[in-house]
Order: sequence, then C-alpha cells, then structure tokens
Amino acid sequence: VDNMRVGIVGAVLPETRFLSNTGAVKFEDEMKSIKQEAEKLETSGVKVIVAITHSGYPRDIEIVKQVTQLDLLVGGHTNTFLYHGSGYPKENTPEGDYPTVVNRSDGSKGLVVQDYWFGKFLGFLRVDFDNDGKVVNWTGNPILLDSSVEEDKGMLEVIDCYKENVTRAISEVIGISKVKLEQENKICRLRECNLGNLIADAFFAHYADKESSEPGLWSDVNGALFNGGAVRAPIPQAHNITMGHILATMPFGMSVVIMTLNGSELRNMFEYSVSEYSYQKKEGRFLQVSGIRVTYNLHFPRNCRVVSLQVLCRRCNVPRYEEVNDTGVYRIVTTDYITKGGDGYPRAANATSGGPADYSVLVDHIRKMTPVKSAIEGRITLLNGSEPVVIPGDPLTDPSARQEETLAARLLSGALEKLNYSLNGFYRTARLIKRKFFENFRRLKM
Repeated sequence: VDNMRVGIVGAVLPETRFLSNTGAVKFEDEMKSIKQEAEKLETSGVKVIVAITHSGYPRDIEIVKQVTQLDLLVGGHTNTFLYHGSGYPKENTPEGDYPTVVNRSDGSKGLVVQDYWFGKFLGFLRVDFDNDGKVVNWTGNPILLDSSVEEDKGMLEVIDCYKENVTRAISEVIGISKVKLEQENKICRLRECNLGNLIADAFFAHYADKESSEPGLWSDVNGALFNGGAVRAPIPQAHNITMGHILATMPFGMSVVIMTLNGSELRNMFEYSVSEYSYQKKEGRFLQVSGIRVTYNLHFPRNCRVVSLQVLCRRCNVPRYEEVNDTGVYRIVTTDYITKGGDGYPRAANATSGGPADYSVLVDHIRKMTPVKSAIEGRITLLNGSEPVVIPGDPLTDPSARQEETLAARLLSGALEKLNYSLNGFYRTARLIKRKFFENFRRLKM
C-alpha cells in the first residue's frame, strides 16, 4: 500500500477443535502463533502487520498488547459492537471504542476492531502510519448497511438468480408464537431460556412420541439436552414463525441423535456445562434441557457445582423426575455435534447416527404445538451460595434491568397513547373538514 509492504496473519482460537468437527487438524495457541509469524514478517522487512482473528474481543486486546509487532487486529467470535462517539443505532450499545486503542509498554499503539454480526455493519477504518510503520493516526466507524447504502449491482445479479425460490422457501409459515422466544445477548448461554426449552422439547418429543421398543417403557429416552451456543437468533412475539426464523435460529443442520451413558457420565456433562461460566465470555457449552432438572451452585469449585440432577423415569406408568444414579443407564437425545466432541464435551462412546436435521425436528414440533407459548419452567436453577444468580442486564434475574424494562414499556405505552390521541384528533379534524366541504358543496349546487 503506497509502496509500503503490509503483512497479514490469520488465526482462530484453539477451542475451534471443540467448536467444530476439525478432524486431524492441530490447533496451536493463537497468540504464540501470531507472534511467530509477525516476527518472521518483521525480519523480512515488513513494517505494517495486520492480524485477522476469530478469538473474541477480550482475547484480541490481550494479543495486541503482547504482540508488539501488530499494528491492527480485525477480530470476530464475540461479534462485539464497537463505536466511536454518537450516531449509532439505539438498539446497539457499544462495548468499547472503535477502534479500541491498546497502549503497549514499549510506547507503541495497536488497534482492535470488530463490526458486530449478520452483516448489519461494514467496518470502516483509515489508519495513517509513519515511515517506520508505526500507527500515528486513525479515523472511522462501522457503517450501518441500511437503505442509504447503494447496493452492488453485480452481487444483485447473482442474488436474483436464487431470490424467488429462496424467498418462497423462507417465507413459508410454520406456526405462530404468542410469546417472545428469547436469545437476546446470547442469554441461552447463561440460563434457561424459553427458546432453548422449545428446541429441547422438540428433540425429546421426536423420540419419546415413537412407540416404545419394549413393554413397560412409556418412552425410549429419558430427556434431551443440547448446547445453548447452537441457538443463534430470537423469534418475535405475536408473529408468524417462518422457515426463515427457524434457519436463523438453527443454521447448522446438526443431526438429532440418542446417546446412551451412565449417570456419572451424565453428571460430568452438566459439571462441564458450567465449568467456565462467565457473564462476559458466555460459553456456548451451557446446556439447555427437556425431561431434565438441574441445580447448580456457582459458589462451589469447578466439578462440584451440580447439587441436584434429575431426569424423567422411563420404566414407569406415570412419568416423574428421579435423582440421577451414577451407575444407572440413561438414554438422552442430543445432537451429533455434542456426541462428536463439540464445545469440548467428551465424544460419546455409544450414540446413534444419521438422525433427522435439528431444524426439521423443530419445524415438525412447532406445527404440532402452534400457537407456541413456551415458558421458563425452572428446569435449570442457578445459585451463588444461598442466593439466585443475578445476570447483569437480564430482566428475568436482574431487578434493576426489570425496572428499566418496565420504564421503557411505560414510556412506549405513553408514546402510543399520545400517538393514538393525536391520530384521533387528526381523524376528528379530517371528518370535520369533510363535512364542511360537502355542506359548502351542496350550497354551491343550490
């Protein structure tokens, strides 16, 4: 760029081996790897070095602080919204400055940027360097990709080839939701969420509704679980649920399968579910459940946080929850992502394969259950000592957030009332004008 060589280093977080089916690919520590490659580039005479990563905003800052050769890091994974100054959409609250400036011990500066997710913003950053490749100035902000941004004609031509069929497919109405199906701020990674309940219920029902394999069993499965990180988007209240909503919520197409494991293994899965519990990191491993009740106490050390774990009995006339026996055998519905070691769970030694796609199971369940009215049912209890866990900013667990939500609702109600009053006044005025017009018109005719 302007006769200055620019080096680009790419890296993903080592946990990718747990988050995806990566086969025999080996993942090193990303900071160590970036530093090695940056040093090679520096030795070859490259003065400006940019890293493109998928490690998360806190880790991005740490990398730039430690790897002094880096001038700029463009990050992802946490989909963090950063913005400088005012002018951002009211529904987005910046979690930091754009760019985030990292001051290093050697006196140099490094910049970190992210631009949210789902293509809502286009990152824009201009950086000025001195002759030694050091950052001296910068300007920019994410650009909101609204209707004011001109569309790319070439890409539109490509999209038009598929638009009709895709639009028809995603517009198909599956059912109706009478309630908001939540996943704002990745809440399904921190507590029981009603969208997680709906999905887990769909998985459980898919197999529990089938005819039992032997007499004395009302169901071939005890319950269902899956990682909260699989839930990607909420579904609005009082709204048709379309295929587009389903695919936005569950975009991965994982297979719904059955794993057989003993009670000790099942308990260990739930211990792992909260082993790295964090309001900031919001680990995708947090389990959503159906046919299962679990109580955690986060005050206790890791691997000792499950204080109660119950599952529905199978060999019983009236289904009831029973404490998990470490030597008992349980059949649990989940996804092949979990059984293959996704999110760091141990690979299941005994699991079926070739099950239906997760989104198709959810579609079938919603069609049967519409209108959807999934609730928070106390399937998952989170304690911190003797007190319930308070998740900052969550209206369900944080009283201050609940008050803010109530205030916002009142303000909205007041605004709507004023709008309704104004509209009524407008309509009354319009009717009066209309009446006067016709009265005058009749006088003119006479």
